[in-house]
Amino acid sequence: MIDIDAVYSKGGLTDPDLMIDVALVGKDGKGASGVQFYGDADILQDRPVLMDIVLPVGTWQLAARPKRGWPTRADNKWQLRFTILLAGAFILFPTALAGRLSAARRSVIQTLKRRERELEALSRRLEMAVETSKIGIWEIEGSSDVAIWDRRMRELYGDPVGSSDVPLSVWRSFLHPNDRDRVINGFQEALRHVRNHSIDFRVRLENGTHKNIRAMGCSFRDSRGRNRMIGVEWDVTRDVDLNNELKRTNQQLTHRNAQLTYAKQAAEKADQAKTEFLANMSHEIRTPMNGIIGMSDILAESPLSVEQEQCVDTIRDSSVALLKIINDILDLSRLEARQDGDQRR
Repeated sequence: MIDIDAVYSKGGLTDPDLMIDVALVGKDGKGASGVQFYGDADILQDRPVLMDIVLPVGTWQLAARPKRGWPTRADNKWQLRFTILLAGAFILFPTALAGRLSAARRSVIQTLKRRERELEALSRRLEMAVETSKIGIWEIEGSSDVAIWDRRMRELYGDPVGSSDVPLSVWRSFLHPNDRDRVINGFQEALRHVRNHSIDFRVRLENGTHKNIRAMGCSFRDSRGRNRMIGVEWDVTRDVDLNNELKRTNQQLTHRNAQLTYAKQAAEKADQAKTEFLANMSHEIRTPMNGIIGMSDILAESPLSVEQEQCVDTIRDSSVALLKIINDILDLSRLEARQDGDQRR
């Protein structure tokens, strides 16, 4: 866009003392083939001095002649032509300058529009990310007792005041008594020393709901030298509950493992005692059984009646059978002891 009246004025075309008549041809930048848009049409028919004015988009053609037409005899024609050329130059310079400024302005406008589109797209992406993550955003100033909360922050705390300006005293009233001093001192220290801060704490809302909150803040000094902090908060109650449940389960498993270990040790001791008992008993029983069998053999060699021989044979057969059972029990006990030893290794 060009302020054409300003161009005419700066170029001197509207000066009443101008010594030449001027016409401009080339509307819409079409040059000599365009439409005349300034000056008297008779100027173009009176052998004018012509000059092209180059614009960023096309050209104009400048036509000039002496005031009230050409004289019949001009003694100063070279001086007059120089004056016309000089006047044309005065018109050409501001016109060309205005064209360059217009082109630069269009370029700047296009750049600004592109940056605006990029910022708009980035803003939409950030808004979608915040909306999806359910993270609340807040801002505080070191000397102020009021915090600025966005919609998510107000939803997180049940919108206690119904506006984005929330007194810090209201926020403090939600803090769990056991966490209040730790949380307040932590934020004040971070704000005072201009450093980042992260903390977990518990809150109790007006409706009795308990929540676990995780907060992160970034401190900085603004252009006026004031300490400010921008941060985020989100609800981590479910994460804390899952973590506590995991700890309880882990403790139960640890206790159960201890019980199983104790039971295993008790079983091993009982099994070892059983094995030792069987081994000892088998040995203690086998010794007198060998004596009974030996005495039966000796008694069988003595002169006996038929009935006595039958009794001795019965004693000897029973003793041999009983000794075999005792040997089998002893062998089984040794096998179990060996297997238990292999498993413990």
